Amino acid sequence: MCRGFARRLALTSVLGLSLTGLLVAAPLWGEGGDPKKGEYWYREADCASCHGKSGRGDGRSGASLNPKPADYCTSTKHPTDAEKIKMIEDGGMSMHHSPDMPAWGSVLDKQAILDLVAYIHTLCKK
Repeated sequence: MCRGFARRLALTSVLGLSLTGLLVAAPLWGEGGDPKKGEYWYREADCASCHGKSGRGDGRSGASLNPKPADYCTSTKHPTDAEKIKMIEDGGMSMHHSPDMPAWGSVLDKQAILDLVAYIHTLCKK
């Protein structure tokens, strides 16, 4: 009886560690994005018209918006990649922000959005 319990405990531990490893090893939202492709999507979607070429929220159209577009380098409104993705996919209203931020989820696929987030990360490092 003790041997059966020990075997079940060992199997449960191995299974638990394996599942934990899968969860830990699963990519985060922003991982897997290609910044070069994201730069393309940033231009194609004309993100710069509001957020500016360098992502500072100083684009030509953004000047007249209230609230102002996010400055990717200083904003703390969307600190996680998951929040950035939700904002891009579902638009500003989905996160109780500006209705001027359009939803791109029906236009861009998940990979393109991951690429955009990866590119956004590079803007403040330039």
